Amino acid sequence: ANIFDWGANACVALYRAGTILDIYREARSRLNKRPWAQDDFDALCEKFDLPTLPYRRALMFVDNAGADVVLGQLPLARELLRSGCDVVMVANQLPAINDITADELKEVLGIAELQCSIIKAGRQAARQAVHAHGGRVPPAPGTSFASGTSPALYVVGSGSGSPCFDFRRVPDVLAEAAAGADLIIVEGMGRAIHSNYNARFKCDSLLLAMIKTERLAKYLFGPCGQLYDCVCKYVQAPEEGPAVEDGGGIQAGSVV
Repeated sequence: ANIFDWGANACVALYRAGTILDIYREARSRLNKRPWAQDDFDALCEKFDLPTLPYRRALMFVDNAGADVVLGQLPLARELLRSGCDVVMVANQLPAINDITADELKEVLGIAELQCSIIKAGRQAARQAVHAHGGRVPPAPGTSFASGTSPALYVVGSGSGSPCFDFRRVPDVLAEAAAGADLIIVEGMGRAIHSNYNARFKCDSLLLAMIKTERLAKYLFGPCGQLYDCVCKYVQAPEEGPAVEDGGGIQAGSVV
């Protein structure tokens, strides 16, 4: 639900009123039903329901620490791994409000791999690949994974210490990890809405967010916009055309 956001007054009010479970119950009771304000979920399901997932590497820009990343982003990363797709989880380099950092995310995954064989295999594959590539994330594989091998689960710092993200300014390690990526997932109101809602990418993109400011909801969706409106914006890359509109690019890769 992307509800654990210390940067939104509506969420802070919920924290003061109860426990984590209370917050989730309150959010679910107020969550707008489908169709959401921006709802491309059916198109996304069609792609994921194909016999073979047509992605070889996904860049996943994560957001809040705690329940959001554990109950939201980690299961999605696991599903991508299970379907044979490399996953690069990109987190802040420096702290910002309650966003998880790359170092913290590595600790979370270290605990998760003790419980999940898919995540464990992904982390092991990532460590082996990084070691073989001189300490850097190698480009995405050009073909499907061979029988008996596992897709990798990497963690890369974004170089940022902000809830928002500018794709025109990224560290070299992230640019290298983007080489060959064909799906980008941006989660959270700051990164997906404030920073990149109108960005156009060279690869397929998925923006996921819950709007936790009523003013922003009405700005985006008109008089019908409401607090807790949900955004699931799935855009398949055009075959031709400009790489980016209202956004920047990861120069070394094929993402934007």
